[in-house]
Amino acid sequence: MRFKFQMYILTTNFTNEKNFFNRRSQLYKIGVANYKKSNVASDNEFLRMRALAALCHTACKAEAIAACGIFVFIRRCLQHLVLTLDEFESFVVHKNVRKFNNYCMKKVNFILAFLLSVTAQAQTRDSIDVCQFVVVYDHLIHTFDKDGNAVTDSAQIAVQVGQHVTKCAEFNFTMMNDFGEGGDKEYQLGEWYARLKNVPTIFLNHPEGEMRVFDKVVPQRYTISGALPQISWKLAEDTLTVGGYLCHRATGKYAGRTWTAWYTDEIPASAGPWKLRGLPGMILQATDEKGIHAFTFAGLLNRQAPIIYHEGNNRQSITLDKFIAHRNKVLGNKRYVQNPRYYLPEGALDGAIEMWPGGPEPAPEDKMTVLATDMVVPKTAYVYQPLELE
Repeated sequence: MRFKFQMYILTTNFTNEKNFFNRRSQLYKIGVANYKKSNVASDNEFLRMRALAALCHTACKAEAIAACGIFVFIRRCLQHLVLTLDEFESFVVHKNVRKFNNYCMKKVNFILAFLLSVTAQAQTRDSIDVCQFVVVYDHLIHTFDKDGNAVTDSAQIAVQVGQHVTKCAEFNFTMMNDFGEGGDKEYQLGEWYARLKNVPTIFLNHPEGEMRVFDKVVPQRYTISGALPQISWKLAEDTLTVGGYLCHRATGKYAGRTWTAWYTDEIPASAGPWKLRGLPGMILQATDEKGIHAFTFAGLLNRQAPIIYHEGNNRQSITLDKFIAHRNKVLGNKRYVQNPRYYLPEGALDGAIEMWPGGPEPAPEDKMTVLATDMVVPKTAYVYQPLELE
C-alpha cells in the first residue's frame, strides 16, 4: 500500500507554534490509522511504516523552526525527504537498514546544518542605513554555450539607495529578505532559479569609504574587501530618455572594462547598478564597450526599509584583487563550460541533495544540486564573462 504522507507534508504551512503542534498530532494520528488499516504482514512493511513515521516526525520538527521566517527553503528540503520514499523502499526490500539509516541521516543533517547557519547569520544582522528607494535592473550577458552558439544570459538585480550606503543584490532575494515579501510565490520561484546566477551582494560605502562584497566560488563563500570604486567619468552632451527619465551620457573605465552610462539628475543619487557610481545622478543604463554586459533600467520602487548587513559565518576574508584573480582563473578556464564542476575536490558534494521547486519530478539534468540555501552547484554553464577583468 502507499501511505499519503506526501500530500500532508507538501501542503503544510505553519504560521505559529500552535498550528505546528496541531499538525504534528494530525500526522501522527494519520500514521497510526494507516498502520492499523494496512494489516502489516511482513517485516518489510513494518519497517517501511516506521521509516515513514520517523520522516514525518523529523519533517514536522524542522518545519516548526521554518515557520520563524525561513519556511520556504526548509519546506523544499522536506519535500525531497518525502518525495524520495520509493528510494528508501528499495533499501527495505533488500533489508539494508544501515544503508537506509545513513541515507536518511545524510538529508536530516543537511537541514540541521542549514538551521545552524541561519541562526549564526541572524546573530550578525545589522542595520547600516535606511533605504530611500529601490532601482531594479536587468543584467544581460552576451556569451556562448559549450558548442559555441551565441546565447544571452540574464539576471535581475535591485539597488537599495540609502543616504550613505547602497546595497546591490539579486532582485527576488532582496524583495523576500529585505522587504518582507517571503510569502510571494513569484518571488520564491524567481529566487529559486536565480541561485544558478550566483549574483553577489555588494555594499558601497560600508564601511565609510570602502566596499564589502559577499560572493562565492563553490564550495567557498567569501567576504571581499576593497576600496570604494572611483571612476573618472567623462561627461557628454548627448541625451536619451530611459524609462521616462531624461538621461545624459558618460563614459568611464573600471576594472578593465570601459563603460557607457546614461544617468539622470531627476533621481538625485550618485549610484547605479553593480559597482558603477559617481555621476551627478542615478545611472539607469550602462553597457561595456564590447557589448558583453548591459544593465538596463527595469523600474523604480518606492520602498523604505533598513539596509541590512549580515555577513553570516563560514566566510573567508579576501581582498578584491585576490578574489578576482581566483574567480577568473577557476571560472575562466576552458574546461568550465564543458564541466562546471571540474575543479571541485573529492568529497565537495558530500551532503548535497537534488532539488526542484515543486510539481512533478523533473529529469535529473533539470534538478538543482544544492549544498546550502545560498549555494547551488551548476550542472551546465556558459562561457564565463567576468565583469571585472582586473
